[in-house]
Amino acid sequence: GSTTSPPPETTPADRKRSFESDRALSRALDRKRRRLKDLEAEIARGEAELERLRDELQKDPAGDWAKVAALATEEQALAKRVDGAMTEWMTLSEELGTSEASP
Repeated sequence: GSTTSPPPETTPADRKRSFESDRALSRALDRKRRRLKDLEAEIARGEAELERLRDELQKDPAGDWAKVAALATEEQALAKRVDGAMTEWMTLSEELGTSEASP
């Protein structure tokens, strides 16, 4: 017959540590999920605003080049923020996908 070694003894302290680490992990995942939702909303708002700015930039400036320059600067800054949010969103999605898939 095969002899199987008994499972290692777990003390209440071990179980408590494991429980606390699971809770901390769970809280971290919840924070990431909330941040993901915030980023999704931020990206949606940013894209809507970018669309509005780009429509505005396509209109005839009627000689108001200062306004066009200000709009272009605003559009570039917003595009950068949206790109940053999308990058963070992708990173978080991958992290959550990995951690959610693990047992």
